[in-house]
Amino acid sequence: MSPRGHTLIELLAVLCITAVLAGLATPSLRALQAQTQLTTAVDHLQVALQLARSTALMRAQAVVWCLADDQGACLPADVSRGQFYALRVGGADGELLRREHLAPGLQLLATRAQVTYYPLPRAGSTSTLTLCEVQSRAASRQLIISQTGRVRASPLTARGCA
Repeated sequence: MSPRGHTLIELLAVLCITAVLAGLATPSLRALQAQTQLTTAVDHLQVALQLARSTALMRAQAVVWCLADDQGACLPADVSRGQFYALRVGGADGELLRREHLAPGLQLLATRAQVTYYPLPRAGSTSTLTLCEVQSRAASRQLIISQTGRVRASPLTARGCA
């Protein structure tokens, strides 16, 4: 007579192997999620900077990108870290065009707290913006803003927010 199923020992062995494999995969999934979150934040920041540049040209007014508080007011020039950023037309105290916040666990570091786009095709402030993951301090991406106002993203690096 042939057996009609699996023994309890066989089922427990399969369950243990499945648990070990799931435990090994969890850190990889967290790292992938953090990297995806970082890439999304970089894309949103890049779009905001391109919007600032094009709005300055279209409205013939200066547009300021700045590190901001949760209401969208620009932070003082000596602040170099933040969770929020804003676009303001006409200067740091001008009309609020856009306000965004970063996902939890991300932080934005800037060499300048404010970047001004002037209504000329080749006029802007230079700066380097670094988006990084705070908790793991494992990954970061930089956006480099040239004098012409164009933005380029650096590859993902192993440097964190240090």
